[in-house]
Parts: sequence; C-alpha cells; structure tokens
Amino acid sequence: MPKYAFLETPLLCPQCQTQITDLLWFQWGYCRGRDPQPEDRYHIGDSIIWKVCTDGSTPAWTYFLDDPVQSANIGDPTVHNILVQEAIQFFWNPAIEAVHYDTQTPPPEMDPQKIYYGGQYPPNQPRTCPNCQVVLAGALIEIRNNIIVKAWIYELGEFDPGIDRYILGEDDSIIPMRAWNDSPMTNRDTC
Repeated sequence: MPKYAFLETPLLCPQCQTQITDLLWFQWGYCRGRDPQPEDRYHIGDSIIWKVCTDGSTPAWTYFLDDPVQSANIGDPTVHNILVQEAIQFFWNPAIEAVHYDTQTPPPEMDPQKIYYGGQYPPNQPRTCPNCQVVLAGALIEIRNNIIVKAWIYELGEFDPGIDRYILGEDDSIIPMRAWNDSPMTNRDTC
C-alpha cells in the first residue's frame, strides 16, 4: 500500500489566486500511510523527518515491516535539496484509461488495465481552476537543506508532471530524477 507524508499550506491558482487546496500528499522522508494523521503533517519551515533505526542507520527507499502501519523511508536522506511532486490531488497521466463510477455502487468487475475513480477529477486529465479554468498541471514542494521552504501549483508546460522528483543543484539547476519514480524499495524486518 502506498505511503505518504502531508503538507498543510494554502495552495493558490497561479493565475487568479483562488485557493485550490490546503493539503498536499507527497512521498519523501518518513511516510506512514494514506490517512493524514496530525503527526504526519508538515508545515512550511518544518524539517523532513526520516526513520532512524536502533543501530543508528537511516535506510533509504525502505519499507519497515516491524511497524504496525508498515511505514517507509521514501527517498534518500542524504539528498537535502529537492523538488517533490504532490502525489494524489494533481496526479494525472493521459495514457491512463479512466473509468468513472458512482462511489455508492462500484462496478461489479474491474479491469486491471483501467483506472477506476469515484471522485470529480479524472486521472487522465489535469485539474483546472474552478474560478478561472486555467489548467493546473501539478504541485511541487521545494525542500532546501532538508527544510520545506515552499509549495506551489504550476501550469501546463512549466514542469513535467510525469517526473516525481527533481534534485536542486548548488547552482540552482533542476535535475529530473525520472528513475526515482519507481525506485526499488527494500524491506526491513526490524529497525
């Protein structure tokens, strides 16, 4: 099951400044689950938390099987400057075949080749601002020196929504890390 961390901050439409959301789901650092619990919520200015094992190690890209919620360290704790895509509310992929269903009566048979969704946002189309209708291609969280410094919604063409993470170079270069989209995770029985 996917694991997430959460950022609480107002996110505004880049064109008309309408607030679109105030909670972003992301995958970087210590991630515990899918439900935003108070202890899993970050705010601008917070340091990214990583799970440290009793032996003093901080494993990268690791599921912790001894944890009741089977938490995970998603990412590499040695990388301190990064842009991370929001993972749920602004996720979209035009190659997905999406099927809408009524959440009260899910389809009796689900085709594993299709994505079924019951919400208002189709996963094969980007969201739009409800006020000005500008296309909202995604949202990014900027982490510098392991501290969340800002988050924003970006428009179509500014970043590739198919890349989950970008390393920020010392010269402010932005290095796409497409290989980290599906980075292999290890399992650790005890930590």
